[in-house]
Amino acid sequence: MGSIENLINAINTVIADGQTTVEEKRDVDNKFTLFNSALATFNTKLLRKLIKAIQDKLKGIFRRGTETSDAKALEDAADAAKACTRKLPIQLKDCIIM
Repeated sequence: MGSIENLINAINTVIADGQTTVEEKRDVDNKFTLFNSALATFNTKLLRKLIKAIQDKLKGIFRRGTETSDAKALEDAADAAKACTRKLPIQLKDCIIM
């Protein structure tokens, strides 16, 4: 069972009788912490894979050769992608390359 299911089950247990014990609150808090940790790990891995794919694509374009202005724009984009990997974990919106 994953962290989402564990959190939902803990919440359902708490609301089943309409009362919350100290132990139930602690259980929900712990499961929520585990859920947040799992989500952060997933987002970090996803972002790293996305940035690597962008970098690999840019490397392929560089290998084929481009005009100087295009090469500079692509180099800037690659630098921006690398900067994102150094700032992990971050929000994906912070690393959009225009």
